[in-house]
Amino acid sequence: LVCWPGGSYDRRYWCFDAVSGYDFAAHAAARGVAVLAADHLGVGGSSKPADVDAVDFVTMSAAADEFVRQLRERFPERRLVGVGHSLGGALTVATQALHGSYDRIASLGMTHGAKGSVTHGVGDGSAARQAALEQAPTFLEDWDAGYATGYRVPNHDWLYRPDTPAEVVAADDETAAAWPRQSYVDGLTVGYSAEPLERVERL
Repeated sequence: LVCWPGGSYDRRYWCFDAVSGYDFAAHAAARGVAVLAADHLGVGGSSKPADVDAVDFVTMSAAADEFVRQLRERFPERRLVGVGHSLGGALTVATQALHGSYDRIASLGMTHGAKGSVTHGVGDGSAARQAALEQAPTFLEDWDAGYATGYRVPNHDWLYRPDTPAEVVAADDETAAAWPRQSYVDGLTVGYSAEPLERVERL
């Protein structure tokens, strides 16, 4: 499994060991599944291009595809499954649609249609894009920084189930990571990730 985190997270999302029982990579590995947790272009340990607004779904997908291509060279016998959470799920879909990088994909926890928290212009691409441009800054603490961390505490109600232990929430908040701002615009644009989804072959 090649695992990509969602918005406001880096690859530590899949290796969360601050509280027992939440480490996905360890859970999968114990069942014989190899897990590689990766950082998107512009996130975590990956490089952060100076032209931050060029780092969008297209360039992030191209970088992911190159990453997977090198994996295939090193492990030609492996079947590679792209796994993405939330915004990372949308990027995994885009990578598969644009490049056909994986043998299979799993897009987890991503709404590819309209989001209830976003005003949108259904059927009008320019209106949907404008709505996303106007609202994306409300999800990021420092929009002007380009690579910005998402607001955590105000969004706890949709980041966690009501019964999530407080120590898990507190530890998870400590893993917050900056993301390139245009990825949020792309992710919030109604229909933007749904269109490549239609081009992914279904089994």
